[in-house]
Amino acid sequence: MRTWSVCSALTLMSVSVAFGYQRNESSRLSIKHATDAAAANIPTKAVHTTVEEMLSLSRPEGLAADISSQAYQTTRIEKFETTRWVLEATITEIVKRADGDFYMVIEGKSGAKTVVEAPDPELCAGSHFLGEIKKVRKMLDDKFHPTAQPIKVNIKAQFTGVGFFGYQGRTPSGGRTNGARLMPALDLKISD
Repeated sequence: MRTWSVCSALTLMSVSVAFGYQRNESSRLSIKHATDAAAANIPTKAVHTTVEEMLSLSRPEGLAADISSQAYQTTRIEKFETTRWVLEATITEIVKRADGDFYMVIEGKSGAKTVVEAPDPELCAGSHFLGEIKKVRKMLDDKFHPTAQPIKVNIKAQFTGVGFFGYQGRTPSGGRTNGARLMPALDLKISD
């Protein structure tokens, strides 16, 4: 009985540590919400990209997989995180995460996947993009009514957002992605 309790406790601790490592929701918040001073300098003109191009970018060597690296907590990564990007892709899933973000899995023409996130506007007070963040959130809420349960969809859309190096997930081959995504989402045009 005692052996089972110790093993169970160790297993639960391992799962908790692993889960915390995978989803460090409190790291790089000013960059995620565009409340950092450098966000005001992001140009208004968007640069075209693709999911595939984003995923081919080099991730900074010192940025931990769980984005907890102290040096990057309030520092934007040139050029990806200092640019407004626009791309076309298919939304395959949307979910409201525990931190309030609307988290969309998107797929490029090759089948490569990444993420676009629309943060909770309540957490973006002072953001240079607050009006745009609110507009995107309302559009997503009206169209999908995201909840904690993932919603599978298959809708083509055009996204505009700021580049962000987020959590570095695993690929099917066991390697890691570069974690490139758009956050915050600043505009969304859904094909009907």
